[in-house]
Amino acid sequence: MNRGAETDEFLQALAEEDPTALEYAEATASAAPEFDPTWHWIWRAWEALSDGRDHLTTGITAPMGGSIITSMPRPITWLALQRWVEARFIGEDDAEMMSNCIRQMDVVFLAWWRKQNQPAAAAPNA
Repeated sequence: MNRGAETDEFLQALAEEDPTALEYAEATASAAPEFDPTWHWIWRAWEALSDGRDHLTTGITAPMGGSIITSMPRPITWLALQRWVEARFIGEDDAEMMSNCIRQMDVVFLAWWRKQNQPAAAAPNA
């Protein structure tokens, strides 16, 4: 959600309407990383390519119709990156840099996703 000034303005307006949002608005503003606009095109590419990423679906079923199914995002594929580069006529050096950046962004995203979606630790017996 953090897109710089636009997000900050939105959250400030929201905090004026809903005082409970003020804490979140302040935390988000202070946690926002500095981002050089020169590289924004790589961020936009990662966001667009993320929409088309594959998901690995796994699950178990039990007799009588019980089932647990989960879906986990997979890394952005090389083919998706290649198509993005070709469609936008990106040069070889920029394409290699973009590919490296997107792969590293994916590593961070997938680690974050796994952390957010890991089962809650069982509470110790009292």
